[in-house]
Amino acid sequence: ETGASADLVELAAKGVQYRARQVNDKSWVTEWRIPFASLGIAPAKHPKVQFNISVRKTADNQWVEWQGTGGNTWKVENAGVLEFAK
Repeated sequence: ETGASADLVELAAKGVQYRARQVNDKSWVTEWRIPFASLGIAPAKHPKVQFNISVRKTADNQWVEWQGTGGNTWKVENAGVLEFAK
């Protein structure tokens, strides 16, 4: 959807780990680990990066975003900023 090449998509997925578990009938928790290298991020060189994350809540027919973009969730220029601690 973003126009990323197949090579970039493959690199972005490299080393990613994802786990989720249901807590009860209405709640779940998840952990998503994304290596900086897979996204081409070097926190020492670039301590701030534009970022967003969203979740699809099918039971309530909602998209929930960390920071609303007014459009696609991947339009991070309209979203938030992660600042890495030194």
